[in-house]
Amino acid sequence: MRAVGIIAEFDPFHDGHAFLIREAKKLTGAEYVVVAMSGDFVERGEPAVFDKFERARAAVLGGADAVFELPTVYATSGAKIFSEAGVRLLCATGCTDTVCFGSECGDIDILSRASELLDNESEEFKNALSKYQKAGDSYPKAREKALIELGVSGELVRAAREPNNILGIHYISAIQSFCGDMKAVTVKRTDEGYHESASQIRDEIFNHGLTKYGSCPIRADDFSQILFARLMSMTAGELTEIADVNDTLARSVMKHREKSMTFSELVSKVKSKNNLYTSVSRALLHVVLDMKEKIRPAAGEIRIPYLRLLAFNEKSSGLLRYISDNSKCPLITKPADAPCRDDEIFRLDIRAAALYGGAVLAGYGVKLPEDMTRGPVICR
Repeated sequence: MRAVGIIAEFDPFHDGHAFLIREAKKLTGAEYVVVAMSGDFVERGEPAVFDKFERARAAVLGGADAVFELPTVYATSGAKIFSEAGVRLLCATGCTDTVCFGSECGDIDILSRASELLDNESEEFKNALSKYQKAGDSYPKAREKALIELGVSGELVRAAREPNNILGIHYISAIQSFCGDMKAVTVKRTDEGYHESASQIRDEIFNHGLTKYGSCPIRADDFSQILFARLMSMTAGELTEIADVNDTLARSVMKHREKSMTFSELVSKVKSKNNLYTSVSRALLHVVLDMKEKIRPAAGEIRIPYLRLLAFNEKSSGLLRYISDNSKCPLITKPADAPCRDDEIFRLDIRAAALYGGAVLAGYGVKLPEDMTRGPVICR
């Protein structure tokens, strides 16, 4: 049984994602498409615009065969951890032999060379990177200058600038390091295939009332009250125990925590060259989730304790039987029956779903089904 895997947020699912699924099958000849998808919170440090089951359902209706939840502890982390966790989850299914991803570059050879260069940093590169960061450049800018200083080809420098290329580079690195039997293929992101980006669609949803993609959209500011209530109860030392909160960021957050503002306004107040907007948003989201640094495995040590099934195509029941028989970890269809309920990663997922559901209830008066007893969406 052959399946191609996709690591995604689908925030929200749109035509470009359906194009990626079609191309993944075409490029690999795979019988099935298996997706590792972020749950209710995503890598940029915000809630997903729609809840995980609604997005998973859209993905299956858009051509995917099974969608599994990427645990919150990884889904809300930076690109390296996010990518490694996605690759490991797909590997754990026991049926995925290829990972397919969209990229601005569209050239797997260039991305593979960039992966080798950036994952095996020479002392010369590290010194150049440090020099530019100390001069005040942000990490992405310092990385680009360091590559140029080392005489790296323009195509590799350009590849390292774009967000989907960077994720692809990390996917390739994770495959080579932890899932050597898997392969990587990429689909070039083009206007013809992708049309609008997810960020453009989110803007239209929140600013222009677009409703075709889902109901009850949620944004980071819906968690402002929870964020500031938690910040007011924390010491600076306790704040630095939260994942991705460094000393500098903690001092700045403590300075502003008593002022009246929203989640996004606080991010704008404390961001800096060394603490970029997304990094700050991610750190503050971890305050909301009460996600401690100690529960997150380091890059290279990621563990996938379970496969939480969110949605599947009824015609793909054979795929699920195969995964259940061959997976390296338990397949969960209902959390209440899970054998890993005491696992901190599992508990964080349940807590995240409860917080997201609370935001939907407060904002729209809509009560989502309880996550602990909620089974996967079956699409016919």
